[in-house]
Parts: sequence; C-alpha cells; structure tokens
Amino acid sequence: MSSSEKEDITKALAHLCGDKLYYASGAGYKILCTILGLADAYVVTADTTFKWDTCAPHAILKSIGGGIVNLAKTLAEVKSRGPGVNPELQYKMPDEESKETEKWANTGGLVAYRSQQHLETIINALSVE
Repeated sequence: MSSSEKEDITKALAHLCGDKLYYASGAGYKILCTILGLADAYVVTADTTFKWDTCAPHAILKSIGGGIVNLAKTLAEVKSRGPGVNPELQYKMPDEESKETEKWANTGGLVAYRSQQHLETIINALSVE
C-alpha cells in the first residue's frame, strides 16, 4: 500500500493482514510484488494510477488467475447486486468527462490481486463500512 492511503482503508486491511501489511513507493512496483507473490494484493483508493501503469501487469495477473478491478465500481456492485460482479479495468476508452491526461487515470482506485479469493476477502472487508 501507499503510506498516504486513507486511514479507514488501512485499518480495514490491517484487520485482515495484521503485521503483513506492507508499504512501498510506485504503483508499478506494488503490482509487480503482487505478480511475484510477494504480496497477495495491492489496493489503492486514489485516482493516482493510469492505464499505462496497469495494462501490461493486468495481462500478467490474468494469466496467473488474478486481475485488476476498479475498486469503487466493485464496491458499488457489491452494494447493489451482491458479491460476484467484479468490473475489470478497461483500457480502450478514455474518460471523456476528465481533462488532459486525467482521461487515462484509473478513476475510482483499484485492486490488483493474485486470486479471486484474495479479491473477495478484500472487498468484503472494505464493504463493511
């Protein structure tokens, strides 16, 4: 996680991870740690990553049974329809409502994960709020 992550998110995940909650710099590095199995998942709530940060790692995660989902959309889907619908990040269209490079931001945060079980555990913990 980022050391600047929101306190409520950190607390919810610390409850799951205990002393295995790690902080590092760089979205690419954190997703790489997930790919390599050094971390089960990477959660970011801010709109600070861009499609070019996640496209290639997303493909690698999918090849090992994981993926990258839009955090805000996944939490909204859980509230409206229950678990099971996980909106994977999309890369082909910019967000036309945003300006300049923000059109290519991963708006709504993301969860990069190694397995569906890890994703479900994280989403359940963050949905309790």
